[in-house]
Amino acid sequence: MRFLSDEFEHVILDLDNTLYDEYYFLESCIESFFKKINFDAEKTNTNWKSDFKLFYLNNGNNRIFDNFLEKDLKIEKQYLKFFLKSLRESNEDDSIHLNFYPGVVNFLNKYKDKISIVTDGNPEQQSRKTKILSLKKYIDENKIFFSDLSNGKSSFEFKKFIIKELRLDKNTRGIVIGDNPKSDGVLAENLNFQFYNVNENSCLFREYM
Repeated sequence: MRFLSDEFEHVILDLDNTLYDEYYFLESCIESFFKKINFDAEKTNTNWKSDFKLFYLNNGNNRIFDNFLEKDLKIEKQYLKFFLKSLRESNEDDSIHLNFYPGVVNFLNKYKDKISIVTDGNPEQQSRKTKILSLKKYIDENKIFFSDLSNGKSSFEFKKFIIKELRLDKNTRGIVIGDNPKSDGVLAENLNFQFYNVNENSCLFREYM
């Protein structure tokens, strides 16, 4: 069934694993990190990419340095700051390239006047992702919001913030589209919006190809 966005005045989209696959961003950042510290990962573990894929499937982006780079690849803690730079700092010759999931660009173009982006995580890191994806080509930059880890999108404080920014009221008809019921789903509940879980309905954007 095709997504009926005409029912809604506002469409709030998550970023990571909703519009694109975060795994490829993290894998590219790790490769950049290895170059920064002259680390030959293949000598330590020839299967590091497949091992990291498994790690990510089980743990997401939680504690990658401690529980994968340090624990499995034996990289010393002193290099943590270089890993964080690889995640957060962009430059003119940024080698990381990300692709939207199939159909996402058409969806953004079709409903751009109704769409806002709300993403959790380190604002510097999340901002870098939006630049790599060239999100501002599709969405007004004033409708891209970053909620930090201490005041995430599921918090009461963020609810008040987004209601003010988007000028919502109790009668506003809206939907939150994301992959995490504990953050995206709670945000939808807080706003009295519908929630669309892309993990359960993966065909959403493909219908706009």
